[in-house]
Parts: sequence; C-alpha cells; structure tokens
Amino acid sequence: MNAPDQEKSNKRTSSEVLDKVTPLTMVKKPKIDNTSPSTSRLNTPPPSPLDYFPAEAAKSEEYNIIWSPTKSTKLFQGVSWIVIYEIARFMQACKIPWNEIPFDAFHSFIRIGMSEPRKLYEVMLRWNTETRLGQRLTGLAYSKMERCPDNVWSYIQTEKSSVTTQTTKEAMPFSPVSASSSPSTTSPPASICINNENSFSQDSIKRKLLKNRMVRYSAVIQFKTTGTLPKINLRVPKITASNRLFRKFGQDRFLEVVLSESSQPSMVRMMKDFLLKPFLLMQRVFRFLFIKDSTLVFFATEGPDLEPISIQQVIDWHMPIIENWDMSMSKYASRMSLGYSSSIPTIQFDPSEIEYIDDIYSETATVKDDAACMTDGCGIISCAAMKEIMGCQTTDELPCAIQGRIGGAKGIWILAPDMDFNSGKYIKIRKSQHKFKTGLPQPNCALDPHHYTFDLVKNSICIYPSNLNTQFIQVLAAGGVPTSVFVEILKEYIHRLATVVTENQNIKILRDWVTKTGSIMTRRWENEEQAEKCVWKDLSAEDDIENDMFHLDSDSADDDSKSDTSGSNTNKSHANYLLSTKSYDSLNKYSGYPGNAFEAVVRLLDSGFDLTNAFVATRITTIFRQVMKSVNTKYRIEVPQSCTVTCVPDPTGLLRPDEVFLQLSTRRIDEKTGIRAGLVLGDVVITRNPCGLKSDIQKVKAVDCPALRMYTDIIVFPVTGDASLASKLGGGDYDGDLIFCCWDQRIVEPFQASPVIKELDRVTQAFQKDKSTLGQQVGAYPDPEKALQANFINVQMPDGTLGLYENWRTVLAEKSALDDPDVSYLAQMCARLVDAPKQGLHLKQSVYNRDRANFSKIPHPIWFMDKKNKQREGHKRAYKEANDCYTLLEQSPCVTTMDHLYKTLMTETAAFTKYSQCMFSEVDIPLKDYDLTGPWNRATELATGKNDSALQHDLELIRQAVNANMESYQKTMTEFHMLRQHIMDNIYDPNKYIENDALDFTSPFASFFELEEFIAKEYHSTPDPSKFISPIFQFDMQVNGGYMLQNIKASYAYIICVSSRKYSKYCYVVAFDTLRRIKADALAKNSKENGLSETVSISIYPSLNMDRKWIRRIKESNVKSSNEPSSTDQITSKI
Repeated sequence: MNAPDQEKSNKRTSSEVLDKVTPLTMVKKPKIDNTSPSTSRLNTPPPSPLDYFPAEAAKSEEYNIIWSPTKSTKLFQGVSWIVIYEIARFMQACKIPWNEIPFDAFHSFIRIGMSEPRKLYEVMLRWNTETRLGQRLTGLAYSKMERCPDNVWSYIQTEKSSVTTQTTKEAMPFSPVSASSSPSTTSPPASICINNENSFSQDSIKRKLLKNRMVRYSAVIQFKTTGTLPKINLRVPKITASNRLFRKFGQDRFLEVVLSESSQPSMVRMMKDFLLKPFLLMQRVFRFLFIKDSTLVFFATEGPDLEPISIQQVIDWHMPIIENWDMSMSKYASRMSLGYSSSIPTIQFDPSEIEYIDDIYSETATVKDDAACMTDGCGIISCAAMKEIMGCQTTDELPCAIQGRIGGAKGIWILAPDMDFNSGKYIKIRKSQHKFKTGLPQPNCALDPHHYTFDLVKNSICIYPSNLNTQFIQVLAAGGVPTSVFVEILKEYIHRLATVVTENQNIKILRDWVTKTGSIMTRRWENEEQAEKCVWKDLSAEDDIENDMFHLDSDSADDDSKSDTSGSNTNKSHANYLLSTKSYDSLNKYSGYPGNAFEAVVRLLDSGFDLTNAFVATRITTIFRQVMKSVNTKYRIEVPQSCTVTCVPDPTGLLRPDEVFLQLSTRRIDEKTGIRAGLVLGDVVITRNPCGLKSDIQKVKAVDCPALRMYTDIIVFPVTGDASLASKLGGGDYDGDLIFCCWDQRIVEPFQASPVIKELDRVTQAFQKDKSTLGQQVGAYPDPEKALQANFINVQMPDGTLGLYENWRTVLAEKSALDDPDVSYLAQMCARLVDAPKQGLHLKQSVYNRDRANFSKIPHPIWFMDKKNKQREGHKRAYKEANDCYTLLEQSPCVTTMDHLYKTLMTETAAFTKYSQCMFSEVDIPLKDYDLTGPWNRATELATGKNDSALQHDLELIRQAVNANMESYQKTMTEFHMLRQHIMDNIYDPNKYIENDALDFTSPFASFFELEEFIAKEYHSTPDPSKFISPIFQFDMQVNGGYMLQNIKASYAYIICVSSRKYSKYCYVVAFDTLRRIKADALAKNSKENGLSETVSISIYPSLNMDRKWIRRIKESNVKSSNEPSSTDQITSKI
C-alpha cells in the first residue's frame, strides 16, 4: 500500500471508530472530583490520534448549522456546555474543518476544559498554530479569538460547587443550569432570602447570590443579500444579570443572536424561513423563541444531556395559551419578553399573601381610560416584605419604591404608608399591573415557585443633580424661559467642570470627579468574582440613556445589540467612548497599566501624581473633552437645583391637584440659601422623556405633607383631579417612569405651562392596527408552535424610524415653533412610535413616504449639523453615510435658544481645546519629574564616581535594551495605527466601501492593548539577566527579586520617554506600577523617616474610595492645602 492509500485508510470516519472508542459516558460516567474542579481528570482513554470527523460534517439539509458535526457523537455527553461552546467558538474563529481535527486533539480539549478550563484557550490556539499549521506561536494566533473572561470560569466553578453542596430539592427551582431544571414539577425551596439577622456562612451567601448572575451565550448574524444565506459568528460568553426564564430552564439553553452593524432589521422578516429552521450548535438543536428589542432569542429544545422541551412548552409555562386566549397577538408577543428582563429573585409569596386590588380613577373623568387611571402601574407592598426583599440583596437600606415582576404582573411597588413592620408579609397588585395570566398549578397540583417569587428589577432611581437636554430646552424656551437663563446656566456648568478639572491644589476632588465620571467603583465591583452582576444598579452608566431616550440618531448608537462581524463583544452605549473599549476592565499583566483612562488616572493620583505630570494632564484633558462632547452632542447641562426621580401616586390621597411631594435624602442644604433642607418646596417644573409638546412640561407646587415624610428619593403625584399628572407628561404612567424636576426659579418663574392637547386625527390614521387575538392566530393553524413562532418573528425591531421622526421634529421646531401643527404632529408621532409594537400598531408605508418627502429637506440649524457630525464620529455605519454629513457654515445668525447655546458653548470651551496636547498651560507642566529621574541619575553618578566598570557595563545594557524596546514600540504602534486607519478608510469611505474587506487585513495584535502588553512583556524580559556582571545587580536579583533593577530601568524609560516626546505614554505602558511605587515612596520621605509609602494589597485596593462626607466638607468649606493661586484662576482668566 502506498503512502496516500495508507493515509486515506488511517483517516477513519467517526461512525467507524466511535464503537471502538470508549466515550465519556458510554460505559460509565467519568469520575470527576466535584470538590476540586480545578484538579479533576476524566478517566477516559484517548482515541487513536488518526481518527477524524467525517469531511461532510458541516453539511445538513435538516438544520442551519452554526458549528456542529452532523452525525451524533457521544464525545459531547457529560461535558459542561461552556467547554463545548468554547471549542465550537475556537473552531469557527480559526476556520478549522471537522475533517482536520483528530479525535485525540478534540478529546484533549474536553479534558483540559473539564479539569483546568482557564488553560483551554492557550491549549487550543497552541495546537492550531504549532500542530495543525506548523507555525510559530505569535501574537497573531491570539488575535484570531477573544479569550473567555476569567469571571466566567470563576462563576462556572462556583456554580458546580454550589450544586454539589445542595440537595436536589433545594437547587432545582432556582438553579441556573439546565441539567436540574425542566417543565416538570418542582418543589418550593425552604427559603431563598438572605436574612441579615441570622448567622449564615460565606458559602451560603455565594450560593444565594449565584441566582443573580448567569452566563449569556450570544452570536452575531450578518445578512448579505436575500439570495445568500446569513452568516452567524459566535461571541465570547459573558456574565450578566439573571432573569426568570434562565432560572427556570437553565442559562445554557438560550442563545442570543444580534444583528451585525451592516444588517438591517427588515432582513429578519425577509429571512424568516431561514430563522425558523432549527439551528444546530455542537449537537444542540436551537429553535427560535421570541424577539426582545434587537435580539433574536433561541432555545435549545434537545441535545446531549438535555431533557427535551418544546418551544410551545416554554411559552405555555410563561404565558399559558388557553388562559390568555383572548389577548391581542401583538401584546402576547411583546409580553413574552417580560420573562427575559434582568432581575434578582427575592422572596416567595404565598397565594394568600397576594391581594388583587382595583385602580383609583378620577372622579370627574367621563371615560375610564389610561389618562383617568390615577394609579396606573403602581401597587403597594408591606414594610415586612420590603425588608425581606432587601435582605436578599444583603443590604439593610430600604428604598421607598421598587420595580419588579411577580407572576404576570409588573410595575412599581411602594411601601405601605402605615410603616408597620409587624403587619406581616403581603403585596397588593393593581389591575393595571396585571399584564397576563400565569402561575397555574403544575401536574401534581403544586405551584411553581418562579411564578410566586418577586423578581426585583431595580430600586427606585434618584439622580441629583440632574441635567437638561435638547428636548427640555426647546420646550422650556417655548414656554417663556429667556435665552439668557440657559446661557447663564451653561456658563456656570462649564466653569464648575473647569474648576474641578484644573484644581491642582485639591487633588482629592479631582480624583472623586474622575471616579464618578468613569463609574470606576461600579466597574471594580462588577469585576469581583463573587460580586452580583447588578447592571440595574449602575445608575451612572444608565443615566445617559434615561435622560435622552431618542439619542437623535437611533440607528447609529452603539449598544450591546450591535457588533462587528468578528463577533467581538462591546459594552453599552455611553456618553464617553472610553467606556466602550473591549479592554476596559483589563490590566496589563506585565506592567499593571490599565486599559482605560479613568482607572489609569485614579491609580496615578493615588500614588501622588498630580496635574504637573504631563501624562496625567493629557489623560485628564481627554476625559474632560469627552464630557464636553456629551454637552456638545446632547446639550446635557447640569442644573444643581434639579433631579431625576421615579414617580409614584399618593398612597394617602392627601395631595391636591397639581401638588407634589419631593424629599431628597442627599440634599443637605438649599442650593440658594445654604440652609439645610431635604424637602423641596415651592413651584417646580416637571417633565419626562419623550418631551416634544409644549404640554409635556407642567408647573406644579411642591408641598410638605407630614403623612408622606417617610417617602424619600421619589416624587409623589396626587391621585385627585381630572387626569393623572403622569399622563399629562407625554402620556406617562407609574410603572417606572422617571421624572425630571427642576426648582431653579430662573427657569420656574417665567415658564408658562400649556394645556394637554388630544391626539391628532392624522396621527391616529397614520397607523394600521393588528386586532387579531392569540386564539384566532393559534386556532387557524394545525401546529400551534409554528403559529406562535411565525407571529413572534414579526415583532417590530428598532429600525431608526423613531430617530428620524424626532430629528424632523427638532429641526422643524427650530425653523418654526412648537405651536406649529406639523411640530405637534411629529411630536405625537414620536410618542406613539415608542409603544407602537406592543400596541399592534404598524406605521403605514404611504404615511412614512409622505412624511419623509415633507420633512427630510428642512434646512438644518448649525448647532444640529455640528451635533450630527459629532455623533457620527467613530461609527462605521455613520461613515458609510458620509455623503449625508453636513458641512458647517462659516457664520450663522443666532435666532433660537439652541443657536445661542451653541455659540456660547463654542466660545466658552475655546480656552480648553486650543492646546494640541492638553488644556493646561505648557509652563505649568515641567519637562521632568525629579522623583522619577532620581534612580537612574543616582546609579550613573555612582558608577562614574566609583569608576565601577562592571556597573557601567550593566547600565549600558539597560540603556540599549530600553532604547531598542522603545523604538520597537514606536515603530509597531505606527504600523498598527496605519493598518487600522487603512481598514477604517476602506470602511468609512462610501466610494471605497466593500463589505468585509476589513477582514482581509491581518495583524499580530487585535487591539492597541494587546500590542502594549506585548511590548511590556519584551521590556521585562530584556536585557538577559545572565549578561549582568555587576555584583550590585546580581545581589539585587538574588536577594531582592530585582526590585532595584526594575526601578532603575523604569527611571531610564521615563527619562528617554519625556526627552523624545513630552506626552508619550511609553514608560507607563511598560513600567506603570514601578513608576507609581517610585513616586509614592519619594513623597513618603517628606513625612516618614523610613521613606516607604502606605502598602495596600491587590485584593483590598479596588474597594477603596474617597469618603463622601470628606469630599462634601472639602467642597462646602473650600479648603485648600495651599494659599497659592490655583491653575483654575489661570484658566478661567483666559476664558
């Protein structure tokens, strides 16, 4: 037999060898030591190294294959899904055909994944590069696939240990893994609440907090043309908040598929036959379940180690079809996603503890509609129940209101006004809160605890102070507020920012500002292995979304539902682009250099650096400019006498019409008088988003009501009058709406509110309503499951229509006035489009075409053109539309309030943006920091003074190595930047753009962070320690771990860095922690004889932050550490 024939015979198919290979669970299950997951081994003999999967494994007529062998294999049985998923992601990213991976290699991946999962990434990429391709392992290999985050593996390990230490009866109802959850009968747990008054072990806390997190698996789908099949790329798994469906059926049974940036939502309906066909991923069959926002959710109905569950079973468990037979199909489809809302499972209510009560309606209203409902979406909960719920969050602080889900009800629940903690546990659900029927008895007549558990979505929100935005400014100006007032408030805000940023003498306030701006403490907490992934608590990040819902260009806003074709994972939209980088939470493991500017600045400030350091100054400048960009693009202007709070109806019924009650726990003093006061009293203006009509802002009176004084950080609206006050604010209600409240009398006094107008007829006629019911749709098809899927996939996805109408409203309001009938029409269209999908309303194509022809050609004001251009910066889709960008005029007359604000903004910020590198004067920033140059200078002086040739030789080695490393850094950075620019030019230029051409370019690094980490690694490995001949360095390396050597290297890196480029960050990239230590010890010598700075462990440092009372006292007393004029005076004088 010749060689080719021998090779052909050796490559046996899986069907020929699987009977001869002992699979993981064929004879007996693998022996895994659950008590020590990191060291467990599979007792399975490896297959022959010449056994391969069949070549046709990636083809199937029955399924859409994401990545899977078509023929069944027992290799997957008994293996954790996360391991199987990571292997699939690896094979897809590296484009490895199934017939090129031997069984022994596949088996080794499984073994490593089950025993030492953190090594799986390295093992797979090393095998692909060195064994399969026969190449040397370089940084290019690691750029093919993103590493699975460590917190995912930590969660999986904790999950396994938690399951093994609980009984099946305890773990089943709330277990996040699918192995122990199914539609079968489950018994309620004895207790799922953490009682702060009882003693409990740390392990029990970890197990209970485990329910609050889960691993989310997702992929990106890219539609090319209707004639070609879409492409699906798997994304890296991540830890996020849990939800009811995950807790019931298991996190590993769900796969989220989001659209790529180049795909249009309309393609979903066009390709629905493809999407409704089952998908096969590593032998698991995923079927379409429903659409939530811009995400298609798929469910694994069958597969290895899974109990078969149909799509209809999942739907029927969540929203029983028969019980909701008469519900409209549009509402049924939209409410399917309510079980997918991020939430924390808290306490379980007994049916006897749940009371259903009627809503309160206006006594003067003739029709009991939504506007007449005075309690729409808000129920009552007992103080005892609230205390238990907060105990499940391991906190003793009780909010006055919480947003949540229980059974088929949703909305806000406020504390009972009696404040009786001995009244027992109960919850009152209003009729307006009850969205669908669920919670029926199971086959054994028991009740499923998931349906009777209160799922906490978030606590009531209070943001103080808050901000104006474009919509608020337009309506307030139309209501009589002078332009001069807004200009004055804008100037005050800019100068407050400038004072904080440039206050050299008060570094504590600067640190506090950077920490809050970058949400540092929230991000640090999220990275704790045992931390709850409470995304709903990250109010600083959500603030940007809550206060400007339209973004004025909805189809160009980066969010988590968008991703590039490589499947990289991106963070949610934020005003600051520095928060959206993939390496945001990463630290350079060789130098300690953080992957984001906020963390870097905070760590440097903690080490004693200030704004006299060029690197710190330029980073502060970058942060400041991004804050100013938020003002430029959204006109988010902070008003000290304002807040954004959750609104609730008055549970006592004592407030009279147009009266509100507002008490802030963090409002220590009256902003105007300085008198301590938590209550807000007097006339105030209130509004919410969307705000497009003159009537969307109302003037009311804030009063003191003794019976309501227990309610803080929420705004209480009256239940008296002819209509709900919330409904007057753009059709709001009490199921979680946020209210902007301002008591700055410069705004309040001149403002004149307008009466609410009825919906225009042409708005009503612009939509076509789907009146079909669930029963009609399901009953018309022989297969109810397919009927439900076909209706669910037709749910409208965000397509930018809402953003277009808001843009038209904005520019038309500037051209004419808010009283213009067309402006009122567009504003009402925006309000209607927000809830159109759940109401079964579809915008008529003829109406859309007519409106586009009438309003798309309206001249744009200069401030709006500049705003649009800034919003497009750095976004692929925006650059594809570069021909639609606006060219700013040299001069434009100021006509409206927004025109004046734009001109003021440009003038006021000129002093901060005219410097090329930073906003601080060059004379304020010295060329060198003598604390950092000291180690090298002292070493060279010693070598010269002692004529120590050996030391001079070693210093020369250091000089050459660092010089070479810096040259490599500059060269590599330049090449990588040019490569990325070439890719972006190809994408951004509409004349050059070709889909996916960017993927043809390769680089050893996937990001600048990876490049910097590689440079830092090379820096620390050179020069070769064996080449040192000086006894000083030899002794230092043997006894002191090379501590002195690292200080001298870092000092020289700093010297050549600032000598070549004053603002270069090279030395911080390669020696961040070392330079921080040098600086901190140098400053310690001023107050301590031993010259050693304070020492904090790595595990303790992330939890440290400035004390809020300390910062408040500094601000109130204007304490400075020096009487010398600060740099603020210099900056403000230039303005």
